[in-house]
Amino acid sequence: MNQEQFLRRVGNRIRDLRLAKKLSQEDMDSGDSAIPVTTYQEIEYGNRNFTMHTLFKISKRLGVDPRDLLDY
Repeated sequence: MNQEQFLRRVGNRIRDLRLAKKLSQEDMDSGDSAIPVTTYQEIEYGNRNFTMHTLFKISKRLGVDPRDLLDY
């Protein structure tokens, strides 16, 4: 697996978890763990690399362990 495939898989996993929580991408841009919508969209589509800090913010907003985002 290359980096592009990895980013796509993680992005798909994040999207699936977000949808399971019935959250929109816009919902991710609110609160203490806010991530700008455009940044969040690019992560979900696998078009943007992310830091561990961002991964932690996403997991916090989704209410899951950060490892769950990588468990595809």
